[in-house]
Amino acid sequence: MAKEFAKRRRGYGKYILLGVNVFIIVGLTIFGTVYYRRYQHLKNNPPSATDLAQAEIDRYIAEVGKLYDLPKDEKPQVATVKDKEKLKDQPFFIKAENDDITLIYTGAKLAILYRPSTKQIVNVSTVTVQEPAKIKILGPEASRALVEKTLTESFKNEASVSEKADAKGSYTGVIVVDLSGQKSDLAQKLATSLKGRVETSLPSNEDKPNGIDIVIIASAPAATTTETPTP
Repeated sequence: MAKEFAKRRRGYGKYILLGVNVFIIVGLTIFGTVYYRRYQHLKNNPPSATDLAQAEIDRYIAEVGKLYDLPKDEKPQVATVKDKEKLKDQPFFIKAENDDITLIYTGAKLAILYRPSTKQIVNVSTVTVQEPAKIKILGPEASRALVEKTLTESFKNEASVSEKADAKGSYTGVIVVDLSGQKSDLAQKLATSLKGRVETSLPSNEDKPNGIDIVIIASAPAATTTETPTP
């Protein structure tokens, strides 16, 4: 009787062991199938550089979010410190190292300096981001294009072209007018770069635009004349 019972127990043990092995094999098969499908998907649809960059940004935000209560209704501007020596005169970056990350929340006026290598916050500060001055350019199309090219190349962080139109009057040279009364320094820099002059008010025959900080009036390019040689 005892021998028969022991024999049955050994038989049940084999079935149990067999069942466990089947479970493990099935589990590994499912895992392998899922992994293979994901591999094939990534192989056939490789992520773009933009997707990879965004994934990295999201990772930084997630890491900083574990250390600091970040604004929930705003996405930050994210930048990497490439040359700390160029930033050493700015107090916020006094402890910065190359490859540190800055997160700037303009709405919340919050700036965070984060070090991914040690997963530490290096500095936190309030920040006020100045919006680019809104520019309206008046003048012939060719002249407007030249002015806009200069603004784009040299003043892209300080000035933004909002409107362009023909001028009603005829002018000489380039005229820069600070309509806001608060952009005098920028107006002077623009005038210097464009080899023009600053005026305190808009010419009376030009309409004053709404929501514009600075108006730039560009005259028509000087006509070139070719002398006919005397026979």
